[in-house]
Amino acid sequence: MNSAEWIVAIATCGRHTLLRRTVEHLIKAGIREAGATLVIAENGGSTWAEPLTAEYKSYCKIEYISLKRRGKTHALNVLINKYRTSFIWFLDDDVRVTKEAVLAYRQVFEAGLVGREFYGGPLGIDYERPPEQWLRQYLPRSATGWTKCEGTDATNTFFLGANWAAWAADLLKCGGFDEHLGPGRTGVGDEEDIQRRLIATGLNPVYLENAIVYHWVPRDRCSPRWVLRRAFNMGRLEGSRSDFSCSLLFGRPRWMFREAAVRLGRWLATRFSRDPEQRFRTAYELAFFLGWMLEAKQRNRSHSNGTSERK
Repeated sequence: MNSAEWIVAIATCGRHTLLRRTVEHLIKAGIREAGATLVIAENGGSTWAEPLTAEYKSYCKIEYISLKRRGKTHALNVLINKYRTSFIWFLDDDVRVTKEAVLAYRQVFEAGLVGREFYGGPLGIDYERPPEQWLRQYLPRSATGWTKCEGTDATNTFFLGANWAAWAADLLKCGGFDEHLGPGRTGVGDEEDIQRRLIATGLNPVYLENAIVYHWVPRDRCSPRWVLRRAFNMGRLEGSRSDFSCSLLFGRPRWMFREAAVRLGRWLATRFSRDPEQRFRTAYELAFFLGWMLEAKQRNRSHSNGTSERK
């Protein structure tokens, strides 16, 4: 038996009902019998989850952390620094956990392969109301479900933040979570970013096919409006990864203004289309590009500031 501690980590902010549902499913799935400690990190300054934590102390080993600063990645960095030698299974506060998932993660925890592997499992979906079929292609994996396809290269597999695990020591070694990413920031990219860095340090991603959990997706998180907001944030993330070494106009690459005009024209031309997917597609393309342009402006401003400081 591994002598290290096994932590089930949940960062939460303002979702009392969903968190209670997740905790109850963890208890039903046998978290206490598996020997894990559930740690709830409430960020954003509220403390409403503290009495909930106290309520379940007789049903499982559970701890509570309150953080004034808002942001999931900040909360996760606090967790990995507090439990530096622990194996940490990361869950969202809106999942339904299965007994098979608890057993699968307990097995890899007991193997104790620090510095060698990190893990993730499939994600099922519990919809409040399923989205339109045409919209599904634009939704993220967290809203459609995910399983690793047979034959997929392991180094190209990025596990979803609602269901993955790693040793805290390995996460700290690669620098921890980027607090500019994730919910409360851009809203996307935090898990992929840190998993890329884990792979770069030599760790192997291991898919646990039996470790399925189910993500709750309310109708307002698989709606066209929600997807467009996410497209804008994805554009910002793409912009943050790009190197804009070209001539600028108003702090942005000149070519971006031409491309924005083209996309705006497409969007205007489809406003009265009878095809909802066609209307949505042009709006999606425009939202993504506007996010990219915003980040281009910010990056070029920061580069200019950095140059001034060096001078």
